Amino acid sequence: MLNEELVEDVRMVLDDLVQWEMTERQWRHVAGLVGTLAAAVRACGADAVRDATDAVELAAPVRVTRVGQEPVVPPPPFVLERRSETLDSLRGAEDVEEDNDRSDTD
Repeated sequence: MLNEELVEDVRMVLDDLVQWEMTERQWRHVAGLVGTLAAAVRACGADAVRDATDAVELAAPVRVTRVGQEPVVPPPPFVLERRSETLDSLRGAEDVEEDNDRSDTD
């Protein structure tokens, strides 16, 4: 199960992601990481979600732009789509936890 703190961490990282600017190659890498995160959320594996969240967070761009570096761009549509799918899965995982919490108190 995913606890409230972990869910909030995932949301924060995914919210930050929309402000990042990176190269197309970097975005393809991030898209894979977000896909891994989405799979972990769907499986409700807290350790896997934590690891995947950390991996996405570590992929954040550095603020220094090197001379001759390829241009950086905001998140492309395929990354935003994976982000949305992950947030949808996260909402589903939250609903499961809330249902389990209600069952425990009944």
